Order: sequence, then C-alpha cells, then structure tokens
Amino acid sequence: MLEKVSSGVVNFFAGRAIDNLVIIDSTAVIEGRFQQLIAEGGVPIVYGNHQGHGDGLALANVSGHLRDLTLQDGQYLLRGLAVILAKSMVSGHQSKELTGIYDLVIGACRQRGVVPVSVTREKDREKYGMSREKVAAEVIPLIRSLRKGYGMAFFPEGSVQGGRHPKGSGVEEIFGMQEPDNNNLIDFFKLMSRYGKPFFMPIGLHGSYRIMQSEEGDKPRLTSRGRRSLIAAALGIPIGVLRIKANLLMPFTEGEIAEEIGSEWMEDGTVFNRYAMMKLLPGIPDVAHGVFRD
Repeated sequence: MLEKVSSGVVNFFAGRAIDNLVIIDSTAVIEGRFQQLIAEGGVPIVYGNHQGHGDGLALANVSGHLRDLTLQDGQYLLRGLAVILAKSMVSGHQSKELTGIYDLVIGACRQRGVVPVSVTREKDREKYGMSREKVAAEVIPLIRSLRKGYGMAFFPEGSVQGGRHPKGSGVEEIFGMQEPDNNNLIDFFKLMSRYGKPFFMPIGLHGSYRIMQSEEGDKPRLTSRGRRSLIAAALGIPIGVLRIKANLLMPFTEGEIAEEIGSEWMEDGTVFNRYAMMKLLPGIPDVAHGVFRD
C-alpha cells in the first residue's frame, strides 16, 4: 500500500514525526563555539550515547540543526552528517519492523543532511553470520561525504545495551552507558584530519529506549507507547508523544584534549574513550550514566 504513496508525502509525515519526537537542547555559547570552529575549517565528529534505535532520528534533527547554524550567504559551510549505521539494521537481520521504519524515515533524514553509511560490524558477523569481506568498500560513502563538506556522526558504544532494561526491572530502569570496546573515536579523528581540522561534538541522548526496546536476545520492537507516539507525532498531535532529548554539549579540540589528558592521547584508546564518554554525562540524567556513574 505504501508503495502507492508518493515519496514527498512519506517524507512530509516522517519529517514531522522526527521534528515532534526529538527535542534539541543547546545554548548560545555552545552553538557559537561550534560556528567558530566550522569557520576556522573545522570538521565535526558528532558522537552520542546509544539508548535505542530511535537515537538515529535524534541525529537526523541534530544534523539539520548544526547544518543550519553554518548557513552563510545562502550556502552551508557544513552540509550535514554522514551517520554510521549497523548494516544488520538496514538489511533486516535485526528486525523486519526496524528495517521498515528505516525505509519510511530515511528520506526525511536525508532532507536534514544525513548521509547513511551502513557498515557490517564484527558483531553482525558473529550474531547474524554476515560477511565482512566488503567492509572496506562500505566506508566509501563516508569518504565521499567528507570530501563534499559533511561531518560524521556515530555511537561509540556500538550497541543499544545501555538503553535495555535489566531483567525483571521497571520500564524506567536501564543499564545506562557502556564502555566502548574499540578505538573508533581515535581512528575517526585520524581519518577526519585529512579533510580539515577535526573536533569532537558530544551529544547527550535520553529517552529513545521508551520508543523501541530490544531485550537481551530478542529483536528490537516498538513499544506500545512508542508506536502511538510515532503515529501521533506524524499527524502533528503533541499529546502523549514520547520524546527523545538531544543535548548539544561543548565541542572540544585536539589542543584541549592534550591540555586535559596529555599530548600522547592518541596512543591509548582506553583512556581517551573514557575521557570522551564522560564528556556526555552533563547531557544525560544520572539514571543513564551506567558504568560511568560515580
């Protein structure tokens, strides 16, 4: 049935759903610093904690917002964000429902400056038997986007484990943030340095676990309230809509990192990962701090 609906209509309702579901919180100081870094030739590495698959919708709104901040004389200094996604989400291995939602909203996400870059993770190979033989080719859209003036965005945790509920717990109790188990933050910094002056832009995310849940071992599914929220948001009905909050936090540069943890910070991914993830804490409530909780 949806095949008979024009892409323009689908994108309109999907875009309205995204706008109504996501609340962006920021300050003039943070946005002014971001604009300054972009004007100086900076390229942003946007990263956030990962509570659920709805976080991708939050990054779409963040992409559009950051892009709009760079508008000068009718042109964007930043064209948007190349967003790293799990190939298993796009392919349907994780959940047919999840892939169906992705297909519905991706057009509206592109309108907000998102370039989706789906990559086969090691986890996809282990859990779903997916091949990683072409993983090098999968990052080509990322390279092309960086050359065209895009930044990039991803979730260092690489999993929605932080937004899951411990077995037998209430709906508002979640595991919270998890330690990244790779060097992607540093690797992406090195990659971005080929295209400008990379800087990190942390985004604290909270609330997407209320919209879609995936219990351990189960496929991700919309919650009943999440389904109602998506429909209400798409129709422009604000009552009862569950929202994802995206808190833009202060960007930080290579020089500022060196001042805080030393000039050799790229030599130890474990130390830098913890440093970078702790930058997210002011943007999310204590209940979501997870392994970084004091």
